[in-house]
Amino acid sequence: MANIFLTGGTGFIGSPLLQQLEQEGHVVTVLVRSMAKWQSLRERLGLRKSVPVLGDLSLPELGLSEFDRSQALSSEVVIHAGGPMDIRLSETEARTVFLEAADELLKLAKTIHEGPGLRHFIHVVGFKSPFTEDNFRQPGAIIQQLAHYPPYEQMKFLADLRIREGASALGFPLSVVHPSVVIGSSVTGDTPQTGGLGILVGAAGRGLMRIVPGAATHWLPLVHVDHAASMICALAGESAPVSQTYYLLDPAEESPPMGKLVAGIARELRVGKPIGTIKPKLLTKLLSTPLGRKLGVPTESMDFIVERETPYPLSTTQRVQQAHGMPAAVQAEMLPSVIADLDYRLQHGNPAMPQGYTRGKRGPLATLERGASGGREAFGAAQTTWTEETTRQATEGVRRGREAAAPVQPAISACETVMLPNDGAGSGHSAAMPTLVFVHGTFSSADCLLPLAEQFPEADVCLVDLPGFGRSPYHHAPDVMAGHVESLVQAILAFPAPVTLVGHSLGGLVAALAAASVPGRVHRLHLLQPAFTTARTYRSARLTAAALRFLREAGLRRQLVAQSCFADIRDIPEGYVAYVLQELRSSRVRRTTADTLAALAKRAAAPAPQLLSTLREKAMILWGTQDHHHTLAAELRAAIPTATIEAAHHFPISHPCETARLLREHGLFS
Repeated sequence: MANIFLTGGTGFIGSPLLQQLEQEGHVVTVLVRSMAKWQSLRERLGLRKSVPVLGDLSLPELGLSEFDRSQALSSEVVIHAGGPMDIRLSETEARTVFLEAADELLKLAKTIHEGPGLRHFIHVVGFKSPFTEDNFRQPGAIIQQLAHYPPYEQMKFLADLRIREGASALGFPLSVVHPSVVIGSSVTGDTPQTGGLGILVGAAGRGLMRIVPGAATHWLPLVHVDHAASMICALAGESAPVSQTYYLLDPAEESPPMGKLVAGIARELRVGKPIGTIKPKLLTKLLSTPLGRKLGVPTESMDFIVERETPYPLSTTQRVQQAHGMPAAVQAEMLPSVIADLDYRLQHGNPAMPQGYTRGKRGPLATLERGASGGREAFGAAQTTWTEETTRQATEGVRRGREAAAPVQPAISACETVMLPNDGAGSGHSAAMPTLVFVHGTFSSADCLLPLAEQFPEADVCLVDLPGFGRSPYHHAPDVMAGHVESLVQAILAFPAPVTLVGHSLGGLVAALAAASVPGRVHRLHLLQPAFTTARTYRSARLTAAALRFLREAGLRRQLVAQSCFADIRDIPEGYVAYVLQELRSSRVRRTTADTLAALAKRAAAPAPQLLSTLREKAMILWGTQDHHHTLAAELRAAIPTATIEAAHHFPISHPCETARLLREHGLFS
């Protein structure tokens, strides 16, 4: 166990690092700029031992009060992982947060080392830094070369040099950790930092990567954020550290070249595959021209693409990984989830995490999960992870020229009453209560059903994104509907016990078909306006995708009312239309929506005997009587308990409180 002073603890790498450090029993003093942000992070991660001190890397003496500075001086290990991931920083900004901050941390380290002694200094830099143990004592030629670098890299690398020189002069052990391009968790793919790989994903999504920089001769080194955190945590626990540099990346021969990586991104985004190559240096020059700047791809982003023959010494990293049994390699099967998550964030402006929820993954599906009574504890075998808080609010308007409205997420108090079951479970979670799994429809995602899920605070809830919607990668199955159903089946099987499915529209149909496939893993089935029959309007996926691409706010509002999604424009929740338009900016979501609507239009109307048997045994239907475009077959109405609500097709979105009341009345918790 060590007393540790940490910068960057609320950041992309710092958040999972904090979790791991606490799990290892270390006591961490964390430099934070905002106590409100810290409290939110603390609650979300369940941190108990870490102590925040208010400060800022850009201020003299890190902006610490005398008391907080004394707290930091009691540390025996310093981990400097702070600094913004913004390759467009000005020289003044970059100098302040990197070079001058390095000087302040060296002052702190010097005071500690002259007192009780500094056991270890760990500096997180980046794999493109040119400084090593062999050359930092004669840095003149390298410094001259850095004069031509962008300010972000120049100052970050000079900070690397400054701390190396300080550690050598003062005589304390220094570990320099060089992450490559950091991507999301190896468990969920959740990637709240949209720089790095997100720049490539954004460019590919806009059709700007048909010509690949480097193709077979270059690559983009990647590392999962949890793997980076594990390495730093292992170094922090060393009792007798030695000064060393650690590169966090896979060997080039085990990683995809740029051509294969970009082709994989294009496949996940459902855009045209690459058709040619270009030298990165030439592309950098083109991007720096007035015409190139209009494309919105920073020239600095090309610096992360490196030649496959560039040597990176990995032996020291591999020794630590092997000694601690740490996973190291990028999980190829997680890249689709990483790409889908980045695509979602780029379309929606990287929205903040809903209060009380965690990002997770069940089978191939991205999820939003919450324990009973809003608790953060993962339930069952949940694969959940943290996400960095952003200052962007869910209802903010136009920012940087793009509308950034997010789905409406009203508090429970939006309903007059939250009715709890009468079995005594209302005041807390019943261990026997199945998890409620919400499955959305078209023109929707997990986010849109949050107001409904919030009406059940006594239950564990999980909201899934179906394949190709929200944060979930597309399934690429030959049969669209079969792929959706199989993905939900895999998600259901990821729970340790049977679940209760609550499916809306498309989600109702998919939930019913999944339940028929694994009836023993589904406790109850509640179908909200299930799409057993649908209009034949959307039989052509190509025409539908083209129409969706040019859809605008006024036209979408008219269509939503005309097709009985909402009875009246006044029923459309604030932010919903903007949210849907943001979703449809993504080619992945747009094509998936069109393909799904076409598949629904071509489906046979009559349910198969096995499906009908499952519905009779487990299901109830809640039907909106103001939906004039869909009908519920008399056979189903006669065979399955059915309740009605005076609302249109999207009533779970427009009337979450009334929907919740009716679900409770009709056996949701039975």
